[in-house]
Amino acid sequence: ISDVINNPKPNSDAYLEIRNNLIKSCEDFIESCEKSNMDTSKLPDVEEYRNKVKDDAEWNDEIGASVAENEKLKQKDYVEKWDEREVWLKKVEKDREDLYKENDSLRQQKDSLAKENDSLVKENEKLQQQINQFFSSKLGRLYKKLHDK
Repeated sequence: ISDVINNPKPNSDAYLEIRNNLIKSCEDFIESCEKSNMDTSKLPDVEEYRNKVKDDAEWNDEIGASVAENEKLKQKDYVEKWDEREVWLKKVEKDREDLYKENDSLRQQKDSLAKENDSLVKENEKLQQQINQFFSSKLGRLYKKLHDK
């Protein structure tokens, strides 16, 4: 690469013919324009043309102002919608937190009821053992005989 950078090959002269033809075409065009007489009768009056340009510029300004106003309204609407969205998101977040709290509360109630149920099952087992002990005693067998009769 340093060879190419330090010892570049000279450019080809192939472009010179195109360059010279382009220069000649431009010079011929300018010369023909200078020789021809333009019919200016079809051109608009300069004052009319200025007024038209002025009217067009005013119309463009009105259109631009209208577009700008429309964009401001769109932006205002967007901001209002964004604010509504933010309010809605906060409500959704609060509802979600409330549901989590309620879920935790229900889970605690469930755990408490499960413990109470376990306690009642144990108490029931103890009572059942006491009943079985009673019926296995002499008095219990006697009671059972009387009850069956």
